[in-house]
Amino acid sequence: AHTSFRDAGTNKLVSSRPRQQPRQPDPCIGRGAMATPATTIRLLACFAVAACLLMVHSGSRLVSGPERIRSGKLERADEEVGALRRQLEAARAEAAAAATEARAATRRAEAAEAAEAKALAQAAAAALPRRTASSGPGEGLSGLEEANGRLLSRDDILARVPVGQPAFFTVANSAYADLAENWALLLRPLLRGTTAGHMFVASLDGALATRLLARRLPTLRVGLGSNDTGRAPPQSKAPPVEVSANFRLKFSMFRAYGVTKADLVVWLLRAGRPAVVSDVDCAWLSRPQALLELQPTADVLAGTDCLDTAADDDRSDRSSVVPRCGHHPGSLWSAWFNTGVLAFRPTAEALSLASEWRDRMASVSGKPGENDCDHGCAGAVDDQLTFNQIVAGSPTKGKGEPIYPLRAAGDGGRTVFDGSHRRKIGPVSARVICSGHVFHVQQAVEPRACLVMHLTFVEAGLAGKFWRMREANLG
Repeated sequence: AHTSFRDAGTNKLVSSRPRQQPRQPDPCIGRGAMATPATTIRLLACFAVAACLLMVHSGSRLVSGPERIRSGKLERADEEVGALRRQLEAARAEAAAAATEARAATRRAEAAEAAEAKALAQAAAAALPRRTASSGPGEGLSGLEEANGRLLSRDDILARVPVGQPAFFTVANSAYADLAENWALLLRPLLRGTTAGHMFVASLDGALATRLLARRLPTLRVGLGSNDTGRAPPQSKAPPVEVSANFRLKFSMFRAYGVTKADLVVWLLRAGRPAVVSDVDCAWLSRPQALLELQPTADVLAGTDCLDTAADDDRSDRSSVVPRCGHHPGSLWSAWFNTGVLAFRPTAEALSLASEWRDRMASVSGKPGENDCDHGCAGAVDDQLTFNQIVAGSPTKGKGEPIYPLRAAGDGGRTVFDGSHRRKIGPVSARVICSGHVFHVQQAVEPRACLVMHLTFVEAGLAGKFWRMREANLG
């Protein structure tokens, strides 16, 4: 409702209805435009734009069904990738922890090796003679150490080693000086008390003898193919000459070395002493007398080149043979021995074998030019070949030798007869006289109770052997 009245000043009729505000133009239609189909379409377009802007602003998207499926797969793939990344990070963390532990274990092992090396060095230093500034020659030394400062004679050695007690020795020259000295230094601490003098090194030249005497190591001077008096052994054709070269490289010299080694064995057996001879590339690891306590019925004990310790443990009577390990009763082949470690009991049978061993080597004249032949010459004879020929009962190595099939001689099949069927041979377990392969390689998997290690199956010659010794903290 509204009223009208006249304005007193203007005498005009004035209405009381409220004044209408001016109409605002529609932004989509335009100023003063009326709603027509065109404007309606324009209005709807504006609404669509506004809706799109609103959806974009809110982060929403209009996707079809397949797009949503693909999007879900991508999300799951992202989740799987994330899980794999987390697993990779966890694996890296575990690997880092394992590497840290391995480094710590290596440091602990190195510390243990260093401690052991220090202990060995202290033991070796304690064993060396000590003199005070005021002491004269020989003062402050034990009688044995003082005597070791000069060359020993055979009578000196027999005076040290009672009848029935074993003597341990090796034969070398200055080409093997490092190994010879190492052999003696490793064995000396194992021979204590009344057995301290039961070892010696037979030196083939003056240079090695001088070096050993400087370390107060018991030294017997011998010539190649001769004894310490310079006389050739019976029936020997090898000249009693001094040699400083590597005799292993020429069979004539190597065979003469074998003659010297066998002659020392014969001498000790005739004197009633068991003889244990080992090469300079051996390392005694435990009480050496234990070797002669094995297989007590055997006249001679010898190492082998067997690498299969499980097969070697089985000394049952059977014809099947593992190569290199045919030392059991019933074996038809491969009963081969390594002369790097040999032990002879003072029996008539052992003496006959040692004498035949020495004399057969000494009687070999060789083929024309053999004396100039380098290592590897076909048909050349050395101490190991000769020993195996005698044990097999035939001058020719191969199947069909009189030793086969092997016959048990006692000790539960651990001792067998040789080809003569008189002498008893004890093939020592590959776990006791360990080859280089058993000691250095197989022990990485399973420990072996090695009494002595012989560095066979080692590359790089003398340098490789001495490095293997140092690697095992034995040099």
